[in-house]
Amino acid sequence: MEPEQIAELRTMYIFTPPAGQTWGLAYEGLEAVLRERNPDEFVRVDDGAEGPVQGSSMHFGITLNDEQLEGMALLSPEGVSIKDCTAQSAAGFVLWLRNKVVPAA
Repeated sequence: MEPEQIAELRTMYIFTPPAGQTWGLAYEGLEAVLRERNPDEFVRVDDGAEGPVQGSSMHFGITLNDEQLEGMALLSPEGVSIKDCTAQSAAGFVLWLRNKVVPAA
């Protein structure tokens, strides 16, 4: 496979806090920073069978470099993923995530 082909491979990237640590992730906070970027961004929270936290998930859309991507967040286990994107798009997403969502160390 050529380097150009590798750069275009698309997969899901998952970002989580280090083991034993937390970001204090809250759907409301993530939604707020997504809407700062674009007030019309797609956001949906699905409640799990056992209440609004355990088993719940948040699905969202985000536009990076004119590319519309879809992501998902979980509170337990805590993390955020971005689906069907290239490594370059994932790098842009994780920079935004670090700067806007993840608390400073």
